[in-house]
Amino acid sequence: MDEENKILESEGTWEESKEIEEEKIMIKIKSINKQIVRMKERIEILNRREKELKEELGNVNNEIDAVKEEKREIEMIEENKKKQMKEIVKMNSNKTPLFSIKSWTNCETFEMLYDSDTMGFNQRTFQSTVYGRKNILGMVITKNNDIFGSFHTVPIKIISSDMNWTNDNDFFVYSIMKDGYQNYGCYQKKEGVYCKLRSIRMVFDDETFYRVNNAFYLRPYLYEKKGKTWDDFNKDYDDVDKNMSFTTTLGFTPIRVLVYQCF
Repeated sequence: MDEENKILESEGTWEESKEIEEEKIMIKIKSINKQIVRMKERIEILNRREKELKEELGNVNNEIDAVKEEKREIEMIEENKKKQMKEIVKMNSNKTPLFSIKSWTNCETFEMLYDSDTMGFNQRTFQSTVYGRKNILGMVITKNNDIFGSFHTVPIKIISSDMNWTNDNDFFVYSIMKDGYQNYGCYQKKEGVYCKLRSIRMVFDDETFYRVNNAFYLRPYLYEKKGKTWDDFNKDYDDVDKNMSFTTTLGFTPIRVLVYQCF
C-alpha cells in the first residue's frame, strides 16, 4: 500500500512538474508572439519609411537633374557671352555695339596696341603702349560682363612722379555693357569742374597704373577685385543719370583690358 502511494505521489509530482513546464513554455511562446508582433509592426514602419525615402530620393534625383539642367543652361549662356565678348572687341565691325564708339571718337579705324590676354597685365607693359600716343581708347572688361573705358586725344607724358595728369579737354569716358546688358553712354567732364584739366593719370610710382579722374582706376592683377569706380561719378560728368554706374558695385574684377589707337 505504501508503495502504491509513493507511485501515485510520484505521478502527481510529475504531472505538476509537467504543467509547470508547459506553463513556462506557453509564457515563452506568448512572449515570442508579442516580440513577433512588435517586429512585424517595426517591419511595417521600416517598409513605410523605405517607401518614403525612395520617394524622397526620387524627388532629390529630380531636383539634382533640374540643377544639372540649369547648370548646363548657365554654362551655355556663359559660353554665348564669351563669344559675344569676342565679337564685341572687333572694333571695325558695324555689327557690334562698339560700332557706336566710332561716332563718339570720329575715328574710322582702331589699331589694337595692348591686349591683356596676350601681354603682361603690369604697369610697364601697359604704360609703354600708351605713352606718347594720341587718340587712345582704353577698354575694361570685368568678371560681371561690364564693358567701359576712356578715350584721350592728347599724348600722355610723364612730367614728374606727382605731376603726371594729362590735360585733355576732349577726353571722355564711356560704357557699352553693364552686367551683361547693353548700357550705352558717352560722358565728358562738366564745364568748370577742376579736374577737367586732369583727365588721365599714368602713375609709375604706384600700383594704380591706369586712373581716369573721378571715374575709375585699375590695379594688378587680373581676376582679382583690384579695380574701383567712383560713387560720385555723376557729379563731375555731363549727361549722367544719378543712378548711372559702370558696374553694379564700386569695386570690380577685371578679366581683360584692351588699348586701341584710333585714326
